[in-house]
Amino acid sequence: MHLKRHHENGLFLLLIAVVMTAEEPQSSFGSANVDALLDGIGTIILLLGAVVRVCARGWKHEQRGRQLVTSGPYSWIRHPLYFGTLLAIVGLCMIHGSIFVFGLSMLAFAVWYVRLIWREETRLRGQWPKAHEAYCATVPWLVPSPLDLVALLSTWPKDIRGAICREADSLFLLPMAAVVIRVWELTESGTLWAAHPTQAIALFVVIGFLVGAWALVRQPHIKRRAVKRRNSSSQPSS
Repeated sequence: MHLKRHHENGLFLLLIAVVMTAEEPQSSFGSANVDALLDGIGTIILLLGAVVRVCARGWKHEQRGRQLVTSGPYSWIRHPLYFGTLLAIVGLCMIHGSIFVFGLSMLAFAVWYVRLIWREETRLRGQWPKAHEAYCATVPWLVPSPLDLVALLSTWPKDIRGAICREADSLFLLPMAAVVIRVWELTESGTLWAAHPTQAIALFVVIGFLVGAWALVRQPHIKRRAVKRRNSSSQPSS
């Protein structure tokens, strides 16, 4: 029995959280300037990954039905949701700074998502054999070119609010993980409160904001799912 996709994504994020604790955050090349530069680039890549997931999830939800989704973000790569996850994990690893953690994270991504992609491709090929074959022949499976990435990000769903609600975990919890890594780095260096009290307060405020925003955005979605489960359980079995 397969887990639902949101459960599998949640378990993968939990796995990555465990992987991130395999080694303490590292200062890149022993240079504070290089470390700050990589942190900034990593943050941009992480947020880009979250935005890709929001765009792809919202588009797929609006196009759901009995046809193979090949438009919007899915016209540039076959698995934009997983590509967004890959970007976010790469960004987190850049902020963490450990080559060892980066290697473990890429291994975890490969093992976890290659399995999911193979399973989904098999299911889609069984449902729409000719359409899926033509789709695979023209559209790459995971990584777009830079120009295709720009085009992918230009195809937003109509219901952006709903897309953000469905991807609240990626949009808020992944950036929160990046902030936690920064707090951990300062704590390990012994300079969190002594040398950077203002930064420490700001980091904890950001964590609180992200947690609160995540809970606020997720609340309507959680309520809808609870009502749906309640309604389905109250229906008489045939």
